Amino acid sequence: MHDLPKAIFDALYDQRLLVAWGSIVLSASLAIVAWRRGWLGAARRHPSRAAAVVATLVAIGAPLTWYL
Repeated sequence: MHDLPKAIFDALYDQRLLVAWGSIVLSASLAIVAWRRGWLGAARRHPSRAAAVVATLVAIGAPLTWYL
């Protein structure tokens, strides 16, 4: 049972450049969609909600980025 997480993270580490480029493309795509749909204006109108979303994303992304 403990071998599964190790196998997943080993596979991620082996493909770290692909994961990094995929993350960059995904982030850029999400930024374009957010800009076109007006989500940035909504974030300005609701700064506390936007801060909560950003904090959640950082809490998830920071450990993964540190590992990679």
